[in-house]
Amino acid sequence: MTQHPRRSSARTFLLALAAVLLPATLAAQERASAELQPAAAASPVAATSPAPVVNSGPRLAPAGIQRAATPLPILGDGQDDPHLGVGQNLALMGAGGAAVIVGLLIGGDGGTVIAISGGVIALVGLYRYLR
Repeated sequence: MTQHPRRSSARTFLLALAAVLLPATLAAQERASAELQPAAAASPVAATSPAPVVNSGPRLAPAGIQRAATPLPILGDGQDDPHLGVGQNLALMGAGGAAVIVGLLIGGDGGTVIAISGGVIALVGLYRYLR
């Protein structure tokens, strides 16, 4: 019978995985059965000293890179913010400047109209920005 190379490699991988994980699970079972034995059967030295704590469960603190939380600034009513509403004014200046460039590239009477109206839009944005 001919086997496919994928099946044989998958079987090899599963056998290797079982060989790695099986001793770990058996050791965990051994530890659990040793903890279930009564204290009288244990030696007197073990009964007087506390058992070492093994932290093998999930951690309370997340592992990895953490960023410290910074408090957000308290925002007022916005009357004292000099940059409030600047985005619309800058958009007017940018759109007006682009219209001037496009009007100059088009040329002729239509280009002149576009360039002049773009200049007016840019000047309105500049006026509102500086006000």
